[in-house]
Amino acid sequence: GSGTGMMNFDRNLHFQFHYADSMLNQQRLDENSIQLLYLDDNFIWQPITDYDIDTDANLLIVNSRTVAEYYVLKVNSSTVGVDQIPGQLLPQTVEIETAFPNPFNPTATITYSLNETGSVAIQVFDLQGKLIISNQTLKSAGKHNFEWNAQNNFGQSVASGTYLIKVSSGNSNAIRMITLIR
Repeated sequence: GSGTGMMNFDRNLHFQFHYADSMLNQQRLDENSIQLLYLDDNFIWQPITDYDIDTDANLLIVNSRTVAEYYVLKVNSSTVGVDQIPGQLLPQTVEIETAFPNPFNPTATITYSLNETGSVAIQVFDLQGKLIISNQTLKSAGKHNFEWNAQNNFGQSVASGTYLIKVSSGNSNAIRMITLIR
């Protein structure tokens, strides 16, 4: 289908995700708090709870008849600062509110919001992970728009297809899929 939700198979599939201890230690993350999420048909990350974790081999192991097109591993910090309450989620620094129109031609407007003033990186990737365009700017807290004219960093038009819009600020990232139809 056209969505990114779950695909169903007539038998269980075995697949696994690997993570590195060095990444966990560098960021002071607790591997027992790793969560597996998939991107549903509404482009919202949903948790998956039916998997095994092998902390010795650094693997998340999934046996399932349903497989998603996109997955992400999420890890919660094991450190608690003076102004943090255990179990309470910190607010995200950046959030993509809309990417409109979707599908688009020739221009899409990405509306995002920031909780605090800071440096914002907006990147567009194709589905192979190739960086198409990158924009870095300083923005105040609040709602902002970014217009993408379906061109790369060199001013060349890109092909029809699905692209990932990534907005980053501080340690927070937001990703939204958008489709260009020429």
